[in-house]
Amino acid sequence: SISLESIAEQFDVTPAYVSILFKREMGENISSYLANLRINEAKRLLEQTDMKVSDISEQVGIYSQTTFIRLFKKSCGLTPNEYRKAHKSR
Repeated sequence: SISLESIAEQFDVTPAYVSILFKREMGENISSYLANLRINEAKRLLEQTDMKVSDISEQVGIYSQTTFIRLFKKSCGLTPNEYRKAHKSR
């Protein structure tokens, strides 16, 4: 589980400081960056495995399947199952 607070604690700085530095260097906030990483890994798993969507959700660190499906659809325009059908490696 990665969070702003855990990163700040690791470097012994405040979460606000980490947030400012991250946004300055990466051009987006840390929560958006992590969400994109999680969705990209989920897309890879949907394409390359037969794992259940609920297992993929947990694997990428989103423990609410409802939240996972909402974030995935917002990012990709498809539900995870629709994405798998359209992109599954044969």
